[in-house]
Formats: sequence, C-alpha cells, structure tokens
Amino acid sequence: MNDNRFDTQIGSVAGNVVTGGVHGGDINFGAPAAVPAAPAADVPSPEDHSAEYHLAFTFAGEQRDFVARVKEECQDLGLDVMYDFDNAVDWWGKNFIVEQRRIYAHRTLFVVAFISKEYLAKPVPRDEFTAAMWRDVQQGGGYILPVLMDDVTVPDELLHPSTAFLRVRGGQPEPATLAVLLNQKVLASLLTNPRAPKGIADIVTDAMTRQSTPPTRTLPPVDAVLAHLRERFDAVQDDVRRLGGTLLLEPGADIWAKVVRSGDVDYELRVRRDRRVAETLVVVVNRHVQFGGEMRDQAEVLRDKYDAEPRIRLRKRGLLPGIAGEPVDLTKEELFDRIWQDITGRPR
Repeated sequence: MNDNRFDTQIGSVAGNVVTGGVHGGDINFGAPAAVPAAPAADVPSPEDHSAEYHLAFTFAGEQRDFVARVKEECQDLGLDVMYDFDNAVDWWGKNFIVEQRRIYAHRTLFVVAFISKEYLAKPVPRDEFTAAMWRDVQQGGGYILPVLMDDVTVPDELLHPSTAFLRVRGGQPEPATLAVLLNQKVLASLLTNPRAPKGIADIVTDAMTRQSTPPTRTLPPVDAVLAHLRERFDAVQDDVRRLGGTLLLEPGADIWAKVVRSGDVDYELRVRRDRRVAETLVVVVNRHVQFGGEMRDQAEVLRDKYDAEPRIRLRKRGLLPGIAGEPVDLTKEELFDRIWQDITGRPR
C-alpha cells in the first residue's frame, strides 16, 4: 500500500478499485491540509438529466497546456469531454458559472479535477469542485477523479485522506497514458451506469463483441462512412495476413487501425469525428517505416440532396494516394480503396 508506483492495485474510492500499469505517475492516499477551503457555492438542485459527457475537466489556467493535450488524446479514443473553450460559442451571453455547475453536478459520468496550487487559490475552479462534490456525495463517491499536479497538497475537506488520486510530476504520466486510463474508467462505468450519454453504448458493444452490428436504418453520413470503413477493414483481415502482416482494429465508434509486421507497427490510420466541426472527420495517417511521422487532414462529409451517398472531401497533399493538395471528393468506397492502396502499394 505504500508503493507510489502506479503499477499495482493500491486503493479504492467507494468500491471503485484503482489499478493500472503506468510508470512515471504515482498514486497517494494522504491529502494533508494546506489551503483553507473557499465558501461553499450554491449548487443546482438534483435533476433527472442523462449525462452529456463522458468526462468534464476542471482545472486552473496555468495547467491549460497539459489539460488540452489530455483532452485531445481522450477525444482520439472516442470520449466526449467537457472543456471550457469548446463551449465558448454556446455559452456566449449566458452565465457560464451556472452552465458549468449544471455540467459538473449532473451531466457527466466523471469529473476529472486537475488540482494545483493555482486551482486551490482561485474561486472559479473551487466553485466547479464544490458542484462536483455535491454529486459525489449523492452517489456515494467515485464521481470525482483527482489528478494532483506536481507537489500540491489538498485540504481534507476537499479530498478525504482515504481517496486514491493520481499525481502528475514533470508531465508524467504523459497525456496519452492518462487518456488511456480515463478511457478504461469510462468503459468500466458504462457496463453498469444507466446515465451513459446516448450513443456511447456502442463503444461497450464493440469492446465486448469485437464487431459492429449491421445497421437496420439509414445512418447519418458521418456514421455511414465510419461503419463502411470498419466493415471493409474486417473483410481484409485475411488479405493482410497473406501479405505477411496483422491488422489490429481497435473497438469503438471511430476507426483506429494498425498494420503490424515483425512485431512493429508499419502503418496506422485513425478516422474520428471532429467534435468541434459538424459533419467533419479527422483523418490521421502514420507510415511508421517510411516517414516515422503522421499526416492529418480535416475531411468534410458532404451531403447531396440528389444523391444519398455521402462524399468525403480531402485535400492534404500526400495523405493518401492521389491526394495532391487540391480538394478531392471520394465516396466511402473510394476512400477505403485509397487506404488499401496505401497499405499494400508501398515497398516493405
């Protein structure tokens, strides 16, 4: 129990056991008092809302760079994250304090609190934490996931001494690693939590069945593109093996495919929804052997009232075969054909 490495089962919060395999971050139980508590903020009355987010982030501005990177990694894994800047337009003209209280108290599966010295000293982050505490008390704990930044200490009235937390020192664990842990926490919750946001049950279904259920209705254009790509990737598993590789297709609503040869990732593709721009996909290609770096493009998904088939507009030079810097509109079938050409047409 005294081991500070995050590679063993080390604690529980209201029945939720914290486990993992992260090197560089450490879990602690003590939270010695150091900063006096701010006055309690008014919190909205409990309402019967379904969760709109998997995670809601609360933090001080001094930690924005690190938190923004965690948010991007979480979104790449298919998680919906409440992050203040993403709501700037929606909250325009509204009382943002009230809007945030509603989310932290009712409309997310978990609140991730990045607690720093600055966080404890500022009234707005403390108000957000108070709203989350109200919900945490109502459901018996496990609602707030504390991430302590560097050497901050937290007063007992905010963080009970028996509450397990993750500490980040010097940027370790890295945002990508922290995002994986948060994703594991969300997936575990979705198996039993009736407040899951509509649509994210698909993530659990994919994780359990390792395949997509054929649609029984007409899908929205973005969903239709993603479903087609997953279906085509499933169909070429044997072809990749015949070419001397292994195709790994991660479960989830979005696409994350890897081609592995001789134990190394040779090719990687991610296609996910752009959560900031409607009807847009983010396409990321990483040719590990050839370049050792990734290429990224925002792909508009176009709808034509005279044609039920969506078209995907790409323009990033070199992203896929035939993309030369000018906009190219592809059907979902043509998009996969370009991807397959990219996988199979390069020298090994």
